[in-house]
Amino acid sequence: MKVKVTMQDIADRLNISKNSVSQALSGKDGVSEETRQLIIDAANEMGYIYSRGRKSTEEEVGTFAILASEFAFSKRNFFGEIYLSIEKEAAKRNKRMVIQSIDKHAAENLILPPILLDQSVEGILILSHITNPYIQAVTNTGIPTVLIDHHHPDLMADSILTNNRYAAYTAVQH
Repeated sequence: MKVKVTMQDIADRLNISKNSVSQALSGKDGVSEETRQLIIDAANEMGYIYSRGRKSTEEEVGTFAILASEFAFSKRNFFGEIYLSIEKEAAKRNKRMVIQSIDKHAAENLILPPILLDQSVEGILILSHITNPYIQAVTNTGIPTVLIDHHHPDLMADSILTNNRYAAYTAVQH
């Protein structure tokens, strides 16, 4: 019986993130052309079958998910501004946002929202920190994921961080 080759198998072989494999195979930005070709060659060699489904066009509405802990959502001043900025940019690009609060039970038991399991979103933004195992479970879906205001060296995901050092420097100078 032939074993199905997964994006994770390709990532493991090339010692890169599953997100990079997903981005390369779907033709999205985020990987260099050299890396993209390396991934495509490995996928072909390993017998990976990629079903692209329907490609979205500029006119079509795409969907992405915003995940955050209940704690992060309670910090309205900080994350509220981030959320409003994301919402404005999404509207400009005809993208639909799905917001999902992750409670402690879901985080501890690695229960992912159904919208991630049926692959109906194009990308995921994770606001702040949930837990590393939960974030790893999210990135293991293969859906491109970006962490906002969180980074950990064990997590293979892009991150957008606030510049806390410069902010502290500015505050001290003031």
